[in-house]
Amino acid sequence: MQDLAPLGNVFQAGTLSGNPAAMAAGYSALSILMQKAVYKELQEKADFLLLPLEKALEKTPHSLEKVGSLFSIHFYEKKRQSPHLLPKSKEAFRRFFLHLLSQGIYFSPSPLEAQFISASHTKQHLLQTQEAVLQFIEQEKN
Repeated sequence: MQDLAPLGNVFQAGTLSGNPAAMAAGYSALSILMQKAVYKELQEKADFLLLPLEKALEKTPHSLEKVGSLFSIHFYEKKRQSPHLLPKSKEAFRRFFLHLLSQGIYFSPSPLEAQFISASHTKQHLLQTQEAVLQFIEQEKN
């Protein structure tokens, strides 16, 4: 903390910076995350949700990118030749987003944003999401 202004050279600002309630919430969150079981549970949730989606997407030009419990689904018009290509079908993502929203599932509304699985997500949440995504993938094949 000595490195932060006004004592140090690092300027840091934000809406809730230094707010006692925000600091207490942040401390509580970090305390929970220090328990190693949290990350193991997040990985188990990610595997439960994402492995069937990856398998279904193998038969399409689309892809699922993931790291731990962070993931993105990208829609392409044809199989991409390079991992550096950006998704080509914003329209497909729009249909995907609206399909999930109609089922009470809120994903980030941009194809360039990521999704996060949290400790709060239950197996039922993940199953509902998995079923809705698989349904969309199947609809897009037809």
